[in-house]
Amino acid sequence: MRELENAYRDAAVTPGGVSWLDVHHVPARRLLTQIVRHVLSTRHDDERPPPTSRGGTTALRGSWFTDTTGETGLGYGRPPRQRPQLARYDHRPPPRTSNRALVTAISWRRPHAETLLPVLDDLARRGITSSVIDLAGDTHHRFPVPSHPAIAIIRPPDVIPQGGLPVGSLHAIRDERTVRVGFHDLPVSGVADLMARTITRSSSVSRPSWATAVAVERWLDNVFGTVRPKAFLCADDTNPPGLLATRCAERAGAETVYVQPGAWVEGEVAWRAQHCKHIAVMGPRDLERCSGWQRHHRETRQYVTGQPRFDGLAGVDRRAQREYLEALFTVQTGAVPRRVLVWGAQPHPEGRLLAHFRVLLDSLRQIGPGWGLVIAPHPAQRLAAMRPLLRFVGGEHVVLAGPHVGARGCVAGADAFVTGYSNSALEALLLNVPVLELVPPGDPTLALAHHGAAQRCAGSDGVAAALRHIERMPVGSHVPTTVKDEICRWTGDSARTVADLVIRVLAPEKESPCS
Repeated sequence: MRELENAYRDAAVTPGGVSWLDVHHVPARRLLTQIVRHVLSTRHDDERPPPTSRGGTTALRGSWFTDTTGETGLGYGRPPRQRPQLARYDHRPPPRTSNRALVTAISWRRPHAETLLPVLDDLARRGITSSVIDLAGDTHHRFPVPSHPAIAIIRPPDVIPQGGLPVGSLHAIRDERTVRVGFHDLPVSGVADLMARTITRSSSVSRPSWATAVAVERWLDNVFGTVRPKAFLCADDTNPPGLLATRCAERAGAETVYVQPGAWVEGEVAWRAQHCKHIAVMGPRDLERCSGWQRHHRETRQYVTGQPRFDGLAGVDRRAQREYLEALFTVQTGAVPRRVLVWGAQPHPEGRLLAHFRVLLDSLRQIGPGWGLVIAPHPAQRLAAMRPLLRFVGGEHVVLAGPHVGARGCVAGADAFVTGYSNSALEALLLNVPVLELVPPGDPTLALAHHGAAQRCAGSDGVAAALRHIERMPVGSHVPTTVKDEICRWTGDSARTVADLVIRVLAPEKESPCS
């Protein structure tokens, strides 16, 4: 990435002056990571060599390109045969309902909405107006209709152009440098060309094409020019839409505030960056990581605020959730086990999902009939993807929760919670439900076990041993409060704490950093 930035950083920039390698840094780095992994797995005499640059184009011989990137560039966008529809973009201003607002926020995923809405509600109760830029691509992730008139939602036009980076601008740069990767010298120009062509095809909200990124930036500039907020609030300032919005907010003179939406997953990404000036994290353990990710501001202010979307846990009806789980077993198996393990499934591919399920199924067989398993689908999963798992069940008590319920809707009624890296593990921890981190070799983790807040289980033997340990635990025993506070400060008023931060940002002369 360093060599790419040195040679090609200025090959294309948005009208606002943001480099294409800044806008697409996260998806480009993911693409590069997979290329490097593939190259490292090949020998010098392999028939699938790395990309080479020939006359300004990328020559990818044999099956290397197909095997490594697929037709869509590592699942980056739609297949070439489905050419995106080009459309004129009128850069129209936001609707009149936006008007002026002191605070503007951005959201395009459900966790963003769940994190930011409680804060905006608290600000609204104090008479502070806000507008929410909702870039969600489907209804599941849409920002909910606010209950307070002080909060307005702004959505972009339905028609956004698709199209590519001006690849010709890369060819004007004659860079002959290579980087040694395993047995190969990887040409920087070839990798740059591959990235540019992949970005040309991309289409999702978090992986926009270059034309989409440019159009969205112009539209965002119109929004900030119309709304003229004093503060900008986001739950992701690293991926393209969040980064573009952060830069637009800064150009409009707004103070930028980032609120951590969930745990940073150990091993999930090789690189992360923060671009906002004010950074609110869930717990002290995240302060040190966050300090090393700042790329934009020389001076940032960091705050430990907890997680606003966890405030409601204090009012969770444990009995109602337990009754729901017992009803699942009654209807689906005809018997209710003495203890219940809830599995917070992740939206993995079918093979990986099945491998995790078999580990859990084998652990149930080892420990006996006293435990039952509830499969809690991820919100992004459909029941159709989960039902095939049940055909591997024999006499074990295994049931499937509704996707509308998910792990969040049943974790409080469980005797234990197991997951790879679902954020519902944090909710289980705060509710004193024992947590098992299922970590097959190479899988990411929330690193809760590292703090003594969960039991790390690499396979079925580990899960079975952990469940036996839970059976022996005294009633009422749980993870010490000091350990939980290190991971996520939970007082039930995190939304107010973040709102207080925003108010201090709106009145900088009264602001003082906290930790």
